[in-house]
Amino acid sequence: STHDSAGIEFVQLLFLIGVSYTRTQDFDKAKLVMGKAQALLDPAKLPVVTSYETKGTIEEAVIQLDLANLYLRVGFVDSIERNFESAVSNYKEAIRIFNSTATHPILSS
Repeated sequence: STHDSAGIEFVQLLFLIGVSYTRTQDFDKAKLVMGKAQALLDPAKLPVVTSYETKGTIEEAVIQLDLANLYLRVGFVDSIERNFESAVSNYKEAIRIFNSTATHPILSS
């Protein structure tokens, strides 16, 4: 598939880099790196064939969980920076994605 495991691993690597930046309190770099990872996982930007090929698969569930974790971490950074409105928005999006992933066919069967 176009959105192969190497792509997912790259996004996960970006996430870990973002987490490292948060631990060193370099929040601007953390948000920049995690924003790049979010952009790579954005369903609207994925080719239609990729969405079709991954529908109902473990790969789709992993992508959703990665995206939810990115929103959660960006919300955490926002809260540290006292940008509470943005933090709440990111937390709500993470919850929405986690909730939809909980009913994903691969995880609920």
